[in-house]
Amino acid sequence: MSSEVLGKGRTAIFRSPELEAKPAKVEVQNTQSDVRPAEDDVLSAQSEVQTSSLAVQSMESEVRTTKGAIDQNALLKAIDEAKSKSKVTIWNPEVSAVLRYMQLTTVRYSMSKEASILLEKAVKKAYPDVWRAMKEGEPR
Repeated sequence: MSSEVLGKGRTAIFRSPELEAKPAKVEVQNTQSDVRPAEDDVLSAQSEVQTSSLAVQSMESEVRTTKGAIDQNALLKAIDEAKSKSKVTIWNPEVSAVLRYMQLTTVRYSMSKEASILLEKAVKKAYPDVWRAMKEGEPR
């Protein structure tokens, strides 16, 4: 019995050193070539976001107003429906990619909360008269 075995229990005494698995040699591969294209993708995505941001800013400057007075019946119906169905679903791969990137790279990032904040700001700006009427018509 060698001194290596002592203190390791019964399993260590009865195991055969020949049967022990030897650690495999690990090869470290250079991943720098894989990193570069990803950085290029991020940079091109950032430039696309900046271009899209300019387009959004120009669209946001056009405040839309509803024609005529607010239809109170439609407004109350919309408020009631929103209480039971408050989920809004959109289909936009670019927005989804940006929000998913933020979720992967930011601790405690909530895509839903961020989307809600951004959409709320846009809706308030695009339809200020309907937003105001909704807030006034909403029971507190």
